[in-house]
Amino acid sequence: MAKPNLDELEYVTGKALRTELEIIDATKLIMKSGTQLVVESQGAEGIIVIKNGCDTTWKAFVDKDKGNIPAIYKGSGDALAAGFATGYLENRDFPDILRLGVACGVANLLTPCPGDCNIKDIERFVLMVDVETID
Repeated sequence: MAKPNLDELEYVTGKALRTELEIIDATKLIMKSGTQLVVESQGAEGIIVIKNGCDTTWKAFVDKDKGNIPAIYKGSGDALAAGFATGYLENRDFPDILRLGVACGVANLLTPCPGDCNIKDIERFVLMVDVETID
């Protein structure tokens, strides 16, 4: 799994990425290196996900209208990755893995330590995560 943010993705590709399509194309370049899963984190905008061997591209994000969520979305990549790993270990279906990863990332924002999450926050936020496919 590679989990670049937009700045890291732009650094790797050597160009500014302005549109969702440009971001998707850049994540596909990372896939060519043999990476099985690329999760591009976009802070408050959620994540864009491409999985090797699958034609679908996903976007997962917190629906801000569903509840009170933190305003800052930076520095929670470790928690997001841990949510993905947990989802895989629990054999969840892929959209639920995305929901869990995003929920862990958001829950981490409520704690003072990187990667730290409260299970009750995760359970609350997982209900607020929307998963969409991108055509």
